[in-house]
Amino acid sequence: VTVPIIMYHNISYQQASLSSHTITPDQFESDLAFIYEKGYTPITMTKLINYILKGSELPQKPVIITFDDGFESVYNHAYPILIKYNACAVVPVVGAYIDYFSDLDHNTAGYTYLSWEKITEMSKSPNIELQDHSYNMHNQSGSRIGVLKKTDETFAAYRTALMEDLSKNGKLIFKCTGTKPNTFAAPYGYITEETKGIIGNMGYSAILTYEPKVNTVSRKEDLMNLGRFSRPHGISSEDFFSKILIY
Repeated sequence: VTVPIIMYHNISYQQASLSSHTITPDQFESDLAFIYEKGYTPITMTKLINYILKGSELPQKPVIITFDDGFESVYNHAYPILIKYNACAVVPVVGAYIDYFSDLDHNTAGYTYLSWEKITEMSKSPNIELQDHSYNMHNQSGSRIGVLKKTDETFAAYRTALMEDLSKNGKLIFKCTGTKPNTFAAPYGYITEETKGIIGNMGYSAILTYEPKVNTVSRKEDLMNLGRFSRPHGISSEDFFSKILIY
């Protein structure tokens, strides 16, 4: 099956916030309308995994919509639009961010994140699927880049650190949703074969990367290297999807 995956992050009405990772609610709704106009149907990661592992059926032209990190705008802006179109999206969350903002009495404008309470609410609908984006390994600087092994770290120590981080996030997601995450979104797309092996042994069936490619999935190994197209501000739905969707 051929499956394009679209990667969103934040949604905002504030012009100053718009960037390569932040678009407006109107842009997202335009994207969703365009996807349906071209005959595509949004699906969850679980549906794709079950198609490969169990032979479950898929729509003729599936597409996967993802929202990385767990911004509060998913709840405020994307979620109502998804409900309007009877569509679904996959939301890989960074647990440490959710913990921090769940403990705040109020959020500030801009880059704010979901609370576990809002995640619990959304998870009860068919419109949102929660997945894992690490608990606290979402870093581009420091001794560890993303979920990669530190230069001076033994493999045993690395495996323990990675397993503890993902296990912690997985348990928090399960507590809210009642479902264990089956997909890992690699922070900033950083991933190695060594890392894939550890994640696969933990029971994850799929890994999302940042590689801009349309995925052809025919076996379970293909699920561990799924590419995504990042959706920036400043380009129309038609132009963005012109090299992604087959009309």
